[in-house]
Amino acid sequence: QKENVSNKKEPIKKKDIIKEPKSDSGNRTISLPETVVRVLDDLVLRYKKNKLKYGKNFHNSGYLICKEDGSPFPPTLLTNRFRKYMDKHSDKLRYLSLHKIRHTFASLSIKYNMDIKALQETLGHSDAMTTLNTYSHGYKSAKQNQAQIIEKTIFNKEVS
Repeated sequence: QKENVSNKKEPIKKKDIIKEPKSDSGNRTISLPETVVRVLDDLVLRYKKNKLKYGKNFHNSGYLICKEDGSPFPPTLLTNRFRKYMDKHSDKLRYLSLHKIRHTFASLSIKYNMDIKALQETLGHSDAMTTLNTYSHGYKSAKQNQAQIIEKTIFNKEVS
């Protein structure tokens, strides 16, 4: 399923502002796993129910992750909750900031041979070179894997 990605909310000197993406490619549609789509569907349903419940007192912020009355959370709240969750589960999960999760996704996508053009579009980069330059450490691993595939395919040799 496809979902739109556009802008983000950031705290600037204790005042939240909406920032536009760095480039036009930042406004994009991405494919999501069905599990994530179901979670988003649940959030949309909750948003609509709360909108009916609060009526004219509902803040139609357009954010799915918001307070019950529709008003947005401060951006730092979600980051802090995520950090607490990661700390609580540190015996099972290595801590990664939300931003590092993006980098990990990109690096692993390259490592496991995701199409670079698809990855570039998912990340909202204006061109594939930006993606490769930013995550080239994963690209080197993918190139080595590619060489092994060529060795096996052309020369019918198993590579260890």
